[in-house]
Amino acid sequence: MNARPVHPVTPPPSETPPGPGALTHRHPTVADTGRVHALARRSGVSVTRGACRMCCGAFARTSMVADLAGTAIGFIGGYRRPAAPQSYVAWHLVFPRDHAGAALALMAAMAESVRHDGAESFEIPIGPDSRTHVVLVQELARTYHAVPDTSTLAGPSRTSPGGDMATLYRFALTGGRPVSRPAEPRTCPSHNSRY
Repeated sequence: MNARPVHPVTPPPSETPPGPGALTHRHPTVADTGRVHALARRSGVSVTRGACRMCCGAFARTSMVADLAGTAIGFIGGYRRPAAPQSYVAWHLVFPRDHAGAALALMAAMAESVRHDGAESFEIPIGPDSRTHVVLVQELARTYHAVPDTSTLAGPSRTSPGGDMATLYRFALTGGRPVSRPAEPRTCPSHNSRY
């Protein structure tokens, strides 16, 4: 009898599925397009409906939705680089500001999923005014016993004079198994809220 491999994001058959109020992570389907796009709009993230559909369809295996009590509260959309499939790139990270902890758990689930499928590095481009994303990536990298490398991706140019400078954060997923649950993001000492 062949045992069916268990995906790292789903509970093993011997475990009870999460209750109705539990945070769950799953790969999206095309049917999630509207929910993911609505989440992006509510979160103030500029992601087109077409990009959401592409992530939920063609890139579903490298994308993930975080659900809490049946409501989408987080989304990560990404891909494996065709020229370097050992690299996973998280292109879209969408979550409401008050769900940074859930976003970190979502990133951890996605990282473990692509690591299970052979990815050796996690990459994410982050704009200059996305301090929350930087903190989340640093916390996630720490669970893999890594410190992210950074490099500048883009800036203003003749073809895009208003273009924002973006930084690519990259860390190895091969530094050993991550700890079971990433730590909660630090709080900002000046106003006691998450970055």
